[in-house]
Amino acid sequence: MESLARDSGAGKVMDSLYYLVPLLVTIAVEVAVAVLLGFRRRNELMAVALVTLFTFPILSLILAAFTLSDLDRGWYLAALLVLETAVVLAEWKLLVYALRREQRVLLISASMNAASFLVGLFLLRMF
Repeated sequence: MESLARDSGAGKVMDSLYYLVPLLVTIAVEVAVAVLLGFRRRNELMAVALVTLFTFPILSLILAAFTLSDLDRGWYLAALLVLETAVVLAEWKLLVYALRREQRVLLISASMNAASFLVGLFLLRMF
C-alpha cells in the first residue's frame, strides 16, 4: 500500500516537500543571520540565497548516500562534521567571489551554517 501511495501524485508531492521545506528553511535562516551580521544590500542577500541553493543539494545528496550506507553513528557524525565544515569554507569562498570582499565573510558563513544546522536539529526533534 505504501508503494502505491509513493507512486501516486500525492507521494511525489510529499517527496518534493521533504526536500523543498528544509531548503527553504535553510535559506530563510541563513539570510536572516546574514542580515543580523550586517548584510543589508540586495546583492549580498541574493548571494547568500544563491550560494545556499548551490551547496544545499550537494550536501543533501552526500548525506543521503551516507544515510543509506552501513556507516555506524560515529562515522556518520564525523562525516557530517567534515561536510558541514566543507560547506562553511565553500560558502565563504563563493561569497567572497560574488561580493568582492573578505571582511567578516568567514564569520558570517560559519554563523549562517551553525544557525541553520541548529534549527535543522531542532526541527528534526519536533517532527
